[in-house]
Amino acid sequence: MSLHKNGSIEFLSGSGLSMGDAKGWDNQWVSPGALHPRAGLWNATPPGSNTNPDPPSSNTNPDPPHRPRRNSDGWAEPTLAPSPRLGADPAWVYASPDGMLGQALRKSRAKLVRPSDGKLQVTQMKRASVLGANLHGTALWRWAPEIRSKTIAAELLGRFQVQGTTLWLMEPIGAGGALAAPLAVFALPADMAAAGVNMDDQVDKVMRAAAEREDRLPEILSQMTDFWPFFESISGIPLSRAPRTAELLAATHEWMLHLLMQLKHGFAALRPVQHFSLVMPVIPTPGHGSLPSGHATMAAYTSELLYRLLYRGVQRAWEEERADQLDRLARRIAFNRVVAGVHFPVDSMAGYALGTQMARLTAALAGSAGDQPEPLLAKAVIKAPFALDEVPKEGFVARAKANAKPSYIPSTVPTLKDLWEQAQAELTDLRV
Repeated sequence: MSLHKNGSIEFLSGSGLSMGDAKGWDNQWVSPGALHPRAGLWNATPPGSNTNPDPPSSNTNPDPPHRPRRNSDGWAEPTLAPSPRLGADPAWVYASPDGMLGQALRKSRAKLVRPSDGKLQVTQMKRASVLGANLHGTALWRWAPEIRSKTIAAELLGRFQVQGTTLWLMEPIGAGGALAAPLAVFALPADMAAAGVNMDDQVDKVMRAAAEREDRLPEILSQMTDFWPFFESISGIPLSRAPRTAELLAATHEWMLHLLMQLKHGFAALRPVQHFSLVMPVIPTPGHGSLPSGHATMAAYTSELLYRLLYRGVQRAWEEERADQLDRLARRIAFNRVVAGVHFPVDSMAGYALGTQMARLTAALAGSAGDQPEPLLAKAVIKAPFALDEVPKEGFVARAKANAKPSYIPSTVPTLKDLWEQAQAELTDLRV
């Protein structure tokens, strides 16, 4: 059905307010009494009757005639469209659902609230002060989910700073306004040459990877905006049933996106098509720097975070297998961007390293014991031969072991800690 407007009243054609009718009911007028044909909106008299209370010659109906759609028996069909109304309310009140709801709430309150109800009693004030106390020691759960996510993301952003190609962890301001020394937790190499990267070789790898485009194109297109369904296919957990986990991912992804863009800007790497025109990507090239790869970063981060929430420390073989599959999926998502022609393999390698490190830092800042990662600096980020195999060789260890004696223990982020514990609790019940 298409949406039309008659003055300020909206209605749906075909719902009873159409302007044409095959049976020629030109003299059928709208009655403002109700919304049902047998209750007065449309004159509910059978064809041939002369009992229409508002004939065309009448001046009592302020609105022009409309001819309702008729069913096979000649009766007007029901309609849910707004009807013309008489009274104190202007016509625009009923022009939109929001306007109608606002007026309905106003009228409802006028009938429900007595003048004496507006006086706040002492007992009510005492009761409100008790109910207003922080839940579980924090007010976080009193806010809407999107507000919680933004609050946590803002607090995390205050704990990190990017200078050039180095990511620094900052401790919160201590007593008396004292600042602790920042700690470099991740750093990209100064440039490709310094890292021993041959760009001609990188271009060649992108050109060779293009041979897989036909096979991987559905994945490439699906993963452009959302790759959670791929992680759900391994973990068996839909985010609709894990709202706290969804909030945790939303908050930390937003936080990481800001840091990622700063690192991309600091390194300022050109995209493959900017190096060589024959690359010809199969999707639009993003308008920001190439290294580190954002998809590789987010995929590795999601994989590592789910591992730490779901499978870390488990002894069951099938759960270890799921954890390994999460890592392989992150690698495949990263390499899909190389196949698409928008990233070099070295971009994916750097993104994979960044995402893994950030997931470990997230766990540490949430107060997860033994999750304090060692700094991951330039020489450890870019490794020859710059290949990100989806199925690593036997003996490959993707995840760092817990640190028995970490060189630093960052102070926790209270809001992140609260959300982490809630996510962990719900995943315990959902884990398969």
